[in-house]
Amino acid sequence: MTRDDDLRRKAADIGARIDALVKADPRGQAGVAAELEVEIEALKKVQAGKSNRQYAKLARVAAVLRTTPNHLLGFDGGTERELLRGAIEGAYTGLGFPAAEAREFAEVFLRLIDMRSRQFGPSVGRQRPHTC
Repeated sequence: MTRDDDLRRKAADIGARIDALVKADPRGQAGVAAELEVEIEALKKVQAGKSNRQYAKLARVAAVLRTTPNHLLGFDGGTERELLRGAIEGAYTGLGFPAAEAREFAEVFLRLIDMRSRQFGPSVGRQRPHTC
């Protein structure tokens, strides 16, 4: 398999995951495309694995589709840490900040969580039942 074949296969795999999420999204293809600020035809090409230009915006695509970049790339560890990282990056880029800054912010936030976990134990930040 050549490098180009491998890239085409990866683009097709990513496109298939994006396609499944778009099809399941209640906003439909037009709504997702509008939120991504791309033409429907561009989204269709990504879904078909025929265009990789949008992959530079993968964090934004993941946020709009309510998933993580790792899921779209097929690196499903499913860890809470990766889900949180994706959510933070997606929200930050969704606000218009550069992707590099979003990644940096997510890393700082996750380091803060690590520090608190070491200080107070692994249950810090876990949801606890509300009491009246």
